[in-house]
Amino acid sequence: MSMQCNFTTFGDFIIMRAVIFARHNKISKPERVKKLFDNMMQKLSKKDIHAKCPDISISTIETALLALVKEGYIHKIGAGKNTTYVRNLSYTPD
Repeated sequence: MSMQCNFTTFGDFIIMRAVIFARHNKISKPERVKKLFDNMMQKLSKKDIHAKCPDISISTIETALLALVKEGYIHKIGAGKNTTYVRNLSYTPD
């Protein structure tokens, strides 16, 4: 049985590896959303996150993003359909 993976960038490979690791190690879905930001330095939309983790519902993604913004872990950029999120590089846990 062969398994094909089509990655457009090395970053996509790193993200998919993190997603597989998270599933295998039973990390919660909100924690998996957070891990995506740990492994990427680019902006992500809800649609991007859902494409990388299709088993996580949009409502769970929204809840996780809201919590991460409130915590200061990520920044929200824009509004409406064009909203994206990026990791806050100056974040320090309380």
